[in-house]
Amino acid sequence: MTLQGISNGSLGFTIDQSPYQQGFLPVLGLYMFNLSGGLVQPSTTDTGLTFVTKSNAGPYSTTKTRFEGSSTAEIVVPRSGAIA
Repeated sequence: MTLQGISNGSLGFTIDQSPYQQGFLPVLGLYMFNLSGGLVQPSTTDTGLTFVTKSNAGPYSTTKTRFEGSSTAEIVVPRSGAIA
């Protein structure tokens, strides 16, 4: 729905805050904390902000992954462009 609004111009942008990483990175940090006996402290999780606009919304609309898309399948998706 949001991506449709961006595509048709009724929305100017939305913000991607990487919710998968927001869930995964703290679990990884707590695992390392437990594995090290508390010596490795969980780090601050800042996944940043990505402004999704009409010019960069394409991959969000077409990617079918469990991380940023609408699938639950375990697949590897080739990178779609330069690392920003």
